[in-house]
Amino acid sequence: MPVLIIPAVNNVDDVEMTRRHGDEIHLYLKNLFNNNKLKSWHKKCLKLASLLNG
Repeated sequence: MPVLIIPAVNNVDDVEMTRRHGDEIHLYLKNLFNNNKLKSWHKKCLKLASLLNG
């Protein structure tokens, strides 16, 4: 899983921009994983894995 590296910040504006950027990434990932197509694909992968593993 990718890791977000946040550099040291020196002022309030940098802190706020970093926080907002983190919120945007969180919302993007939340929407991505709530996507029905992804859920369907994940279920198919789990079913295939269970068939392959017996």
